[in-house]
Amino acid sequence: MLMAATRPVSPSLEQCELTHMAREPIDVARATAQHTGCLHLKSAVTALAEESLLLNPAWVSAAAFPDHEAVFVDDREPYAANALCVAGTIIHPSQFPRTRDRLSGRGLRLAAIYCSELAKAEGAVTCCSLIFEA
Repeated sequence: MLMAATRPVSPSLEQCELTHMAREPIDVARATAQHTGCLHLKSAVTALAEESLLLNPAWVSAAAFPDHEAVFVDDREPYAANALCVAGTIIHPSQFPRTRDRLSGRGLRLAAIYCSELAKAEGAVTCCSLIFEA
């Protein structure tokens, strides 16, 4: 059985440290509600399957993964490389439709989730979770 261990959204999320983005106001209550579908490990590259990766080539070189096929994010969506494959479905943020079109064009099964408030904190769909087989 596939399990996800998660922790709740911190009440101090709006005070998070940012490294790449300009600060925007974060609605912590809304982020907590959105956390149902949001899980953050990586922002520049994530696994789509054993042999393929979703990658932002401006942040990491595909050459670093010679044994994997790279699917590049749309240039207009630099934060779109965060995805999570769970039981054959790719969970991906709904705010990146161009990149999601690239994924669906490859025949991947997708689940789009809305996580705008966590994204303002540089959060991704893999945020606050550990996925494992139980």
